Amino acid sequence: MLTLWRRHKKDCRHAAKGRRLDSCSQCPIWTDGIFNGVRVRQTLDTADKARASRRLAKLEDDLENGRPRKSILEATAKFLESVDAKLATRKKYSRIANHIDEFAGRHGLKFLEEFKLEHLDTYRAERLSRVGALTWSKELQTLRQMWEFWIGREWCVSNPAKKMKSPKLGKINRPAYEWPEIEAIFAAADTFGRSEYERARAWTFLRIQYEYALRLSDVAFLRRDEIRDGWIIKRAQKNGEPIQFPLIPEIAAALESLPHPKGAAADGGEYFFWNGISEPDSHVKVMSRTLKAVFRKSGVEGAISHRFRHTLATNILEDGGSIPQAATCLGDSPAVTAKSYVKDSRAHREATGAIWQRVRGGKNGTRLARGSNPAVSALDSLVEGGGEGGGRTHTHVKYGRF
Repeated sequence: MLTLWRRHKKDCRHAAKGRRLDSCSQCPIWTDGIFNGVRVRQTLDTADKARASRRLAKLEDDLENGRPRKSILEATAKFLESVDAKLATRKKYSRIANHIDEFAGRHGLKFLEEFKLEHLDTYRAERLSRVGALTWSKELQTLRQMWEFWIGREWCVSNPAKKMKSPKLGKINRPAYEWPEIEAIFAAADTFGRSEYERARAWTFLRIQYEYALRLSDVAFLRRDEIRDGWIIKRAQKNGEPIQFPLIPEIAAALESLPHPKGAAADGGEYFFWNGISEPDSHVKVMSRTLKAVFRKSGVEGAISHRFRHTLATNILEDGGSIPQAATCLGDSPAVTAKSYVKDSRAHREATGAIWQRVRGGKNGTRLARGSNPAVSALDSLVEGGGEGGGRTHTHVKYGRF
């Protein structure tokens, strides 16, 4: 028989009354007892007696009809089986699921309904001792997905990860590249590394990113059949959006003379930069390390591939292009483009300045000129002259007005 009882919080003033249900109305309600020979002890995620009674009835019905409690190991395995995403995403989910399984094992949590918000608080503290706030914020998003998956299959009744606040992240400044920075990056691409193979691939890779602002994965897996009729025509790896650009002669020549990827077929294979054999995730990491080496040698502070996207968006907007036009070139939605890139453009600054000038510029500014208010001028004269008694006393009054 399962019974309901209160589990008082540490600061509850009714804790001395014991765990009976009517001892208070604010602390969480748990159930405890033996049902069909099985010990059941778990929270019902509510402090309301009526709601707790309904959830207890649902729990007893599940146990009576043979719907077993789902173990954490089985629940995470089922979630991973449901993931239909690229290899890198699957690996990310697998890492997080392994962290949850390992944490549950160390803290004696076997069944899914036993994993509550208080355990996630401990889990978060452990993770933040090893990773940064940005990594944790991404991990928290995945945890919320996992619990939603489990709730949808009626393996648990609430999502504790949704109750956790995401960490506050500082704004990352990624302004558009200035021309001297672009020159420094390409000069580094011409001289870094130990062989012409590395330099030719890095220079061509970066030139494509600079001209078309393609994401790293879109260049890394650029196929030969995506170059046709004088155009680059493909779909973005990230969101499947169409990307179409006229092929610049310099890039066409660079691709034509590009060394074949190591390990590719004799004719170069299907791709310009990938041999088609190695793991896609490994290939992206290799190209990422290559570009980091170039950026490091260039000496450009904060140089990363993504800033090429900011640079193209800013150039389009400053040249009179619209947000939808910039979004089309970037393979993003207008909403994402407006949020991520507009505020970096000179056009945005000039529009802001024009609005400010209409509101605060011109005649409004003259009203606060020093000496324009007789009362203020008289006070200044009194303070600076020291008043009737002479001398510079109480000069703090002058500055205290502001």
